[in-house]
Amino acid sequence: MLSITPSIKQASIDDVQRLFEIENELFSYGLDSLSLRDFKYHIHKGHRVFTISEGGGIDGYILLFEYRKSMRIYSLAITALSQGRSLGECLCAYAIEMARARGKERISLEVRSTNLKAISLYQKLGFELERIMRNYYGDEDGLKMQKKL
Repeated sequence: MLSITPSIKQASIDDVQRLFEIENELFSYGLDSLSLRDFKYHIHKGHRVFTISEGGGIDGYILLFEYRKSMRIYSLAITALSQGRSLGECLCAYAIEMARARGKERISLEVRSTNLKAISLYQKLGFELERIMRNYYGDEDGLKMQKKL
């Protein structure tokens, strides 16, 4: 069986429609999801938006915010058809290495308390629970997780 190595690259304005499609496929939470305008804004402002592909179109993305001492994974999404192939893990590892290379002290994220698959991945990568945020996602709690670098 032939194995394809995923390709990670900086997103461009040409990727916005596909990023928005992935967002709509996975996050139907209304106010919590990113719009076409949001993706355009983040790419134009130079925020770190990266896509991942396995030999074809875009299979997922990660959006990172950079601060003086830290980085934050703001959004991570892998299409339903591409889940289970470690693409989310690849993007997170990429973000962790980028934060380390840029001299950050930590990397953080927020996740729905019911998203056990994502929580398990983050714990596997060394993220630890920092605090529980009551009703962070409307009627659902969020977990603030961080990894010290």
